Amino acid sequence: MARSIEDPWFRCQALSYCAQHTEDARARDVLVREAFDSASLLGEPNRIVNVSCWPLSVLCNFGLWREVAGHARRLSAIISTEPSPVRRANALEHLCMTLRTAPRDISMPVFAQFAEACLCRLSSGKRNRRGESYLAGMIRVIHTHAGQDWARELAARIAGPELRRQAEEALLKLEADESRGEPRPESM
Repeated sequence: MARSIEDPWFRCQALSYCAQHTEDARARDVLVREAFDSASLLGEPNRIVNVSCWPLSVLCNFGLWREVAGHARRLSAIISTEPSPVRRANALEHLCMTLRTAPRDISMPVFAQFAEACLCRLSSGKRNRRGESYLAGMIRVIHTHAGQDWARELAARIAGPELRRQAEEALLKLEADESRGEPRPESM
């Protein structure tokens, strides 16, 4: 049934769901490949990367890090062609969330690309408010995955005072929780 879905976005999601729930490793590989193929039909970099997070998540869930690394590099290259920093940041946010359990050598280039897109000025020269919002929302994940120092540096680079304050408060709360021995959150 998943293969018969005409819309490539929904076919990618359905194939990924099937791949996640099959016990046959060969069938899983085929389904994941078909899901990535469906995603590639979408044409727009933002849409390709966003929906590709579904099959990429399957690979992460099974710890297939070599395959994850290859797809992470490929998806990073695709989204780098997106001229809008807002659309780049949106897709990279999803990619970062998908890769947050991956080894750092795989995920850190994507996290860096995400931060750059969030802080990149718009073509009009104005600050990227939406990107800064994505960054502030991801600051706890960045802290947990990439480290306190980099998270603090990124929070300080947010130009919008309200968003910068939100990011800094989120970091203070996370650090207070850690000092009390509370477990780190795995997501936002």
